[in-house]
Amino acid sequence: MLARIHLTTSAAAALLMRALAEANCEVVRCDRKTVAVVKASPDDVVDRDQAKLELLFFVRAWAADHPGVAATLDV
Repeated sequence: MLARIHLTTSAAAALLMRALAEANCEVVRCDRKTVAVVKASPDDVVDRDQAKLELLFFVRAWAADHPGVAATLDV
């Protein structure tokens, strides 16, 4: 597992899962408000640290487009 992402609502978790899947990430739902990124897009990632950094930027950008949603990453 690359990271767990905790969100403020279950609806936000579903939206983020969809966005990550569209970015070719493998994602699973852990619970109502938590998703896990199992694998990042294989095309652009050189190593695990880079994958975590890119995931952090992705989630921050996604959250910026969703006012009122907070996302916390456990990497």
